[in-house]
Amino acid sequence: MALVDKIITRSWSWADWRVAPAHAINNEPMIGEYRADYSRLTPAEIAHEDPELVELYANSVPVSR
Repeated sequence: MALVDKIITRSWSWADWRVAPAHAINNEPMIGEYRADYSRLTPAEIAHEDPELVELYANSVPVSR
């Protein structure tokens, strides 16, 4: 009935015609347009070293302790 009323009175806006984003349907937490993953890291993921960071840490000088 609400749709018929909007058609008769021509009171719709572009917001009425938007498609709901997928995260709204799946109820996933989002940060902006990106899905937020709050799952715990495994010990293997924690132990994994990023080669770029290893190089960065090797060339860094501590500022304070």
